[in-house]
Amino acid sequence: MRPEDRPDEEQTGTEPRMEEPTAAHDEEATNAPAERAEEAVVPALEEDGSTEQEESASSPEEVVSALPELEEIVQPPVQRRPVSMAPRFTLVTTLLLFLATALAVGLPSFFLSRHTPEQTIYKSMSLADPLLTRPYSATAPGSRCDLGGARWAIGQYFKAASSSQESAFDATTEMSCKSDGLLVTKKDHFGDYTTLVFEDRDSTALPHHFKTQISATILSSQKASIELGVRVQKPAATASENSGYGNDTLTVCEDGTWEVRRVGDTSGTVATVLAHGKVQPAKTFTLAAEVNGPVMAFSINEHVVATVSDITYPTSHGISFGVVDPTAKAALSALFSHFTYTPISQS
Repeated sequence: MRPEDRPDEEQTGTEPRMEEPTAAHDEEATNAPAERAEEAVVPALEEDGSTEQEESASSPEEVVSALPELEEIVQPPVQRRPVSMAPRFTLVTTLLLFLATALAVGLPSFFLSRHTPEQTIYKSMSLADPLLTRPYSATAPGSRCDLGGARWAIGQYFKAASSSQESAFDATTEMSCKSDGLLVTKKDHFGDYTTLVFEDRDSTALPHHFKTQISATILSSQKASIELGVRVQKPAATASENSGYGNDTLTVCEDGTWEVRRVGDTSGTVATVLAHGKVQPAKTFTLAAEVNGPVMAFSINEHVVATVSDITYPTSHGISFGVVDPTAKAALSALFSHFTYTPISQS
């Protein structure tokens, strides 16, 4: 503010004075801004007892014009530094690099390639988790539905219709979590089972003695079959994708017919029918099996229908279940629920 713009009393304060002692001079110089600030704020702090004449002495325009002076005296202007985009750019770049590194390291372990008919999705589970040595259950089985720590492999390969029986990737299976189970929908290749496999994280073989159970409801078909398999095979490290199909299964059609089958390890087709029979037709079945070495006892709706012995596959690397209908002309689906696995201790 220029001197000529200040009130007369401030200009008077700038006239020459007689020299006073240094201490007094410093004190006056220190108190001067405070005194001027008090003079500037007096109009805003006057008591209610002031006369109407004093209140009308200052017009609104003068009060408004005094505010910039008050700001200039009491609150010096703050210099703003220009905002630089370099730190923010560096932070964003760092985050992107971190995410890219995490994906590059994490994805191979999240989607495990085993060169088998299953594509596996991990859920949280400790490496030391004794999954196969304790009972396990899931109302809604499946990697996106069950959060109990099991590994669920999704069968997404089928045998191509060719003389070489090559494997082809099947993207026609959809699985969705429901409050009462896992909904499995097959949109094409209806003659090939769409399956889900319960297995150990490191593909360790199941114990030689265990029992398992699954409930299934066929939702949209007239001749669909559901399956429970107890001897899912694991191909050798040097084997191709045309292996690992071997299994011993109980298959039940909704018309009530059932079979215990051995599925070929390389063909993916039925190699041998070990037992067969018929139960009451239904849309919902509960399938169960108890495995004791090569001996397998299969049950439908809590009734044992067959006990067979098969030494073809001495070990099992998983428990499978699924749905199929070779006669289907449109999408078929089934709801799977209440899966249980229990190892049987041998005294």
